[in-house]
Amino acid sequence: MNVVLATDGSGHSRLAEAVLAKVLDPSKTKVTAVSVSAPIVVGMGTIAGGGVAAVGGLTELYDAVKVAAERFAEEATERLRGKGFDAEAVVLEGDAADTLIEFVERNDAHLVVIGSRGLGGIASFLLGSVARKLVSRCPSTVLIARAFEGMSPEESIEALNAKAELDAVVAIDGSDGSKVAMRWIQQRVSMSLAALHVVCADLLESSRQGSTHRRSLKCMSSTTIKRANSSLRQRRNWRAGRPLSTPTPKSPGLRR
Repeated sequence: MNVVLATDGSGHSRLAEAVLAKVLDPSKTKVTAVSVSAPIVVGMGTIAGGGVAAVGGLTELYDAVKVAAERFAEEATERLRGKGFDAEAVVLEGDAADTLIEFVERNDAHLVVIGSRGLGGIASFLLGSVARKLVSRCPSTVLIARAFEGMSPEESIEALNAKAELDAVVAIDGSDGSKVAMRWIQQRVSMSLAALHVVCADLLESSRQGSTHRRSLKCMSSTTIKRANSSLRQRRNWRAGRPLSTPTPKSPGLRR
């Protein structure tokens, strides 16, 4: 799987990196750690790519930001390599969201991992607005890492690393997107899940579509939960060294 990790050196981007390392299999994942050096806007001009003009030392500031972006990407790459991932560092220039989306499209990435927030000021690109743009416009799946309630990103990383198993919640509503989310959890997440909670949203729109739609959502929810539970049992049996269970064939003479 081809994964893009957006990083700016902030605690939230480190948390995104930790989530990636926790849930994905290094042997099946290639990670590109991407840091964006955003242009500096001054009045009616923009300083980028070496600068259009030296304005009060801002060209030097832009160069320093670019150096920092290179360092953030390289450090993330080294940490991921230390955990067994095939990883490389890339530094891009331009608007953060647009540049990331273009990079994802060019490289056919399957997943983008990003923190919910980033650094403040000029050095930041992992702001909430960037994450929202990625969710709405990115052609690939987007995973946004957010700190646990009441915890800093650093505290959240420690809590995450201390967990042997995680709980997962998947919301389904019958849409193609929710089906993709369910398949992604079942097929892509490599670590053991303590529980997989499937929440079926009976949309307000279903009241206009009648009872048939509501029944189909209920049926889909029940089927999805059964499949999820079966997948969890198989994973636990495999990790415990027990033989994998197989479905008991139904007698052709019995019908429900």
